[in-house]
Amino acid sequence: MKKRPFGFAFLIVLLMFALTVNPCFAAEGTTGSTAEKAAAAESATGATAEKAAEEPEPPVEPRIPDQWVEHGDHLRLRAAGGKYRKGFALRRGSLHFFDSNGNLQTGWISFGGKTYYASRMHGERGRGEIMTGLVRIDRHYYLLDPDSTPVSGAMYTGFHQEQGNLYYFHPDGRLATGWFMDSGCQYYAQTGRTGDHSDYGAVLAGVQHKGGKTYRFAPWGILEETMTAEPAGPFDPPAGFRPIIQYPDLPTGCETTSLTMVLNYLGYPVDKLDLADHYLDKKPVGEADFYKYFVGDPRDVASFGCYSPVIVKAANRYLEKKGSELNARNISGSPLEALAAYTKQGIPVIVWGTAGCRPGHYTVTWEIDGRNMTWYSPEHCMVLVACYADRVVLADPLWGRFVTYDRNLFDKRYRSLHRQAVVIR
Repeated sequence: MKKRPFGFAFLIVLLMFALTVNPCFAAEGTTGSTAEKAAAAESATGATAEKAAEEPEPPVEPRIPDQWVEHGDHLRLRAAGGKYRKGFALRRGSLHFFDSNGNLQTGWISFGGKTYYASRMHGERGRGEIMTGLVRIDRHYYLLDPDSTPVSGAMYTGFHQEQGNLYYFHPDGRLATGWFMDSGCQYYAQTGRTGDHSDYGAVLAGVQHKGGKTYRFAPWGILEETMTAEPAGPFDPPAGFRPIIQYPDLPTGCETTSLTMVLNYLGYPVDKLDLADHYLDKKPVGEADFYKYFVGDPRDVASFGCYSPVIVKAANRYLEKKGSELNARNISGSPLEALAAYTKQGIPVIVWGTAGCRPGHYTVTWEIDGRNMTWYSPEHCMVLVACYADRVVLADPLWGRFVTYDRNLFDKRYRSLHRQAVVIR
């Protein structure tokens, strides 16, 4: 299946967006008692932090270290001149905040229109130290921006990109997981953790399978649609034919995956990644004729795809290397009735249509050798394995299983992609 293509101008906008949300992402957690919601907090421990009409001045470390002084149940920081610090203050490299009475504050702090968090715990960070990085507080994660100005540690909200993943922090600062909304659009962020946990909270893109449903997300995470396909009813698939799913390795590699299914069925144990990397002709988006090259790379979610001549060439390149007497043949232009005759002989047919048999439309245009190339979306490649009077059965790499569509509807989508078809005999 192919992502909905988008123009180069939008790619530049997307890149600019990514660059605007790139503070450091230093993961370090803490624990403590229940904190007030960040958006509403004045301070924890019951004290109200002073709100400044203007942003605070960046604190400067004094040459002579200030001294901690106990004052009832509070701690204060006394400067060399005898006055108590108020607002933000540095001591031995650690940042702290003091209210208008000079009392050290812990927990959530609102000051100068921004929200900070000061540790409640004694230990490595020290009680009352303003925290930075990705911090766990009361079962939620918050990004306390170490690059915020004029004082580090301000709570981050909105989208944030880090190491190739996109994350979202709610207006109250919590890291989003699961389904969430922003500006009227729906997104989904990972809830599970693997490896170094860097994917926890990552916003999903591309086609994803969740809870028995299939969803298609834009490259920047917006849910575009929930996709459905009827499982194939009773039918006799070619003996030994095994559907293969294209995800997650080849998000735009439906053509390569379809070819892999047919070659595997014919007794060639080739891997879809091997075909994509070593036998498929590819060129960058905007530089490729999709009748001659795959537009982009099937490993890339922002790529497009290719038409039947490219798959014929990749198949024959592989078969020749293996010394096979078989050949891939381009039978494009054949009516559906002719394809049905192949399936009755147990010959699967690689066909082009649209993902989910949805209506398609022409989208992005670029010029190659003086010719305009316009991509048809959502172009999709599958393997036709059975054709009946009222329905067709296909091995669909989008789901990795057999699916069925109304015969007339499929024929309409097949014709919209110029009746492209390939067989190997």
